[in-house]
Parts: sequence; structure tokens; C-alpha cells
Amino acid sequence: MRYLKFPIKKEITLSMKEDDDNVYLYISNNGPKIPDEIKDLLFTPFITNKSSGTGLGLTICKQIMQKK
Repeated sequence: MRYLKFPIKKEITLSMKEDDDNVYLYISNNGPKIPDEIKDLLFTPFITNKSSGTGLGLTICKQIMQKK
């Protein structure tokens, strides 16, 4: 029997909630799970599980989100 592989459609879901003092942004996707061994280090510079990654993407995103 031969199995055909179909590419999975990539999806990112954004949702928002607000209260009197804050706005909460929730982001989810259908990509692979973040490995447990790097979960606590996600926003640390130069931490990556990609062979060609720099490990700076989420660090930069966090800095942008924290600016007021």
C-alpha cells in the first residue's frame, strides 16, 4: 500500500481579550510542539532548535511587546 503525504495547511490564530487595565493577546498555531527542554529558555538570546536559526527572533519580539 502506498501513502501520499499532503502538506499541512499552516494556521496562526490570534485572539484578544481586554479588561479595564489590560489588553491580552493570545497567539496559537498548528505547528510542532515546543520541546520541553527549551520551553523555559524561549526568550533567552541564541536559544534555538533550528539548524539555521539564530535564536534571536522571540527575544526581539518580547522586547518589542514590552515597550510602552
